Amino acid sequence: MGFQKLARVFAKASSCAETSKNFTRKTEERPFENDASFRFLCEKNNASLFALGSHTKKRPDSLVLARMFEFNVLDMYELGLSSIQTMSDFRQETFAVGSRPFMVFQGDVFENHPTYQQLKSLFLDFFASKPLAAFTPAALRQGHAIVLTALPGGSVAFRHYRVDAHGVEGRSAPGAELTEIGPRFDMKIGRTVAGADDMRKAAMRVPKQTKELIGGKHKNKESSGMGHAMGRVHMQKQDLNTMNLMKFKGTKRKTSAVRRSGDAAAAGGGGSSSEGGAGANPFRNSLGIQFE
Repeated sequence: MGFQKLARVFAKASSCAETSKNFTRKTEERPFENDASFRFLCEKNNASLFALGSHTKKRPDSLVLARMFEFNVLDMYELGLSSIQTMSDFRQETFAVGSRPFMVFQGDVFENHPTYQQLKSLFLDFFASKPLAAFTPAALRQGHAIVLTALPGGSVAFRHYRVDAHGVEGRSAPGAELTEIGPRFDMKIGRTVAGADDMRKAAMRVPKQTKELIGGKHKNKESSGMGHAMGRVHMQKQDLNTMNLMKFKGTKRKTSAVRRSGDAAAAGGGGSSSEGGAGANPFRNSLGIQFE
């Protein structure tokens, strides 16, 4: 059956293809009933992911994908496959072993439905464990892309393409050509196993050393949806009553000289003056200048 080769294809295209191992045990394995043998093999081979292809009368053409945390099953998905076409059916040039593919998820369920969100996370761990720092045409050249499309009825279409970044005939601008290279199949989610919340929380925890290595000089810095950089500054509580605020020119108090001249003008307006006595001229301005 073609589905038996899919596990090896997943291992070849996975993010850890250089260290993956292929086991061809003939005994019937049931990871959903007893996962002891899988936990033993993962711990022995220091593996955090495993794929199992099986075929039974009750569950034909089944592909099981799982990931581990501390050699315990974090989550596991059973996918029932249909309309299977292997890579040998396409007879096309494939891809280099270990090259990370571009991942494309089409459908709102991959963003809104919890089961499909975890399935998306599982596929990303299998095929593209690290996001690209920046997209360049060199990364697109001679690459490959995996496209998962949500279909009506709960199925998901799996398509695999080779990407050739060359000039497209009949166009002046350069572009990319997609050539399907397989495998090609439709899958329907069957049984699932989800780890405990505390295990998932521990698996997603980032060590402090890694945070410092990733963050570096960009601590408390983030980017908005429009691409604007924003920073967060932490300050102590401020008391406005004790702050030394800036004093503006309009709020400054008058100088002593101007204040004294104003007092003298007020005294002259009352009919008496310390300088002129009783016969002083009443026509005296605020600066003490007498008009004759």
